[in-house]
Amino acid sequence: LWLTIATLIVTGLPGSPLMAVVGGLLFGTIEGAVWSVLGDTTGAIVLYALTRRTVTGGPAKPGALIGRLKAGFLAHPTSYCLFLRVVPVFPFTATSIALAWLGCRFRTYVWTTAAGLVPTAVVYSAIGAGFELALKEQRKLSLDLLSEPRFLWPLVGVGVLALLPVVFGVRRKG
Repeated sequence: LWLTIATLIVTGLPGSPLMAVVGGLLFGTIEGAVWSVLGDTTGAIVLYALTRRTVTGGPAKPGALIGRLKAGFLAHPTSYCLFLRVVPVFPFTATSIALAWLGCRFRTYVWTTAAGLVPTAVVYSAIGAGFELALKEQRKLSLDLLSEPRFLWPLVGVGVLALLPVVFGVRRKG
């Protein structure tokens, strides 16, 4: 499972969240989340290595937006990395490449990637574990299952994570 997820990440193909659901279905919430985080982190490390190997310092004179982004990142690399990993709104592969391009230190990149992936991995694996329990109970898989707490709470968790940028944006302006 982890190798499949890592391959999806490196190739940029979609499906990592679905594989986390499958991990929860096959192994339960915790073990499925561990395999998911391991696969995503492995794929991210490969992308980091490939990007750092090909980057020669970036553009000679970056545009104003890129310059501000890089300056903000360099001032608070851990906060940027964790935010980009915890919030599932940003494309994972693009974020991995961008962090390497911005000059993120390898150690910071690895630990913030792994730690930032835990919330969504647990949520997706919990959904898979809920499907597994429904199958054991020989229940029909339908959208009605989503109203049950074992599905509803993980889905609420994904929604909360997706709203983090809005919350941070309001706090910054206020």
